[in-house]
Amino acid sequence: EKKVRDQFHLSDLPTFIGLIQLKNSEQGNWLQQDRMTQLSDATARLKDIPGVSEALSIATVDGATDVHGVLNVGSLVEMTPPAMWSQRILGDQLLSPGLVSKDARTVMVYVQLQNANVDLLVSFENQFRKTLSESFPNSQVSIGGVPAVQTDLGLLLDKELRNFLVLTVVICALTLFLIFQGLATMLIPLVLTAFANIMVLAVMAWTGLTFTVLSTTMPVIIFITVVSLTTHTLLKVNENFEDSHETQSKWKLILKSNKEIWLPNLLGSLTTCVGYLTLVMGKV
Repeated sequence: EKKVRDQFHLSDLPTFIGLIQLKNSEQGNWLQQDRMTQLSDATARLKDIPGVSEALSIATVDGATDVHGVLNVGSLVEMTPPAMWSQRILGDQLLSPGLVSKDARTVMVYVQLQNANVDLLVSFENQFRKTLSESFPNSQVSIGGVPAVQTDLGLLLDKELRNFLVLTVVICALTLFLIFQGLATMLIPLVLTAFANIMVLAVMAWTGLTFTVLSTTMPVIIFITVVSLTTHTLLKVNENFEDSHETQSKWKLILKSNKEIWLPNLLGSLTTCVGYLTLVMGKV
């Protein structure tokens, strides 16, 4: 696809493909007057959706046809008599199977958007599926194309990541409560985790780094790292408090605990960073 786009200087805009297939219970094929009219109306509706640059199907494609020695140029379906549709369309390799299958029971609708805005991709895919399903309730409708796959994958990742974080926060909070048996020490790791995630996401936005399949795991890694470091530190502080018998001030004990545990914490963070870096550098 990239080679063809470069060779013919085609614009690299997101293109959705709608596949409309007649069910076994339906008679005939798409090269019939009523179905062509139905397909033309659906293509026109898709073209009117905000954000759509172009919509194309066999019912709206332009071309040239020879009718009784006269060359007609324009909408191929309108210029060609219905009796000649099968010969003209199915015999043209530019039209079949690109826009209609060889048995004429499956047609494709191509819709090109004006840009690759994420919100536009998500909203249009829903409208695309809804429009085709409503226009052809008795046919089997499916959506394809690289943007459709990317959009579905992005929505799936977003949903799974959200569910995972909520579940992790709940289980982690319960675990911390069982360890420390106090609300304050349970809230400290969670507040620090939220702060760390906000800072990392802010840096990603500031530097222009985008979310990929790999980088969406960043909040999870941050959560695990921060909670782990905080738990180790709090346990060390608690251990020193018990050994001090209240002979030292609270802040001196906290400072002492951090000095004693900073190297293990640093090594734990560095190993996580190195592991993540090896993934970033590789073709994952």
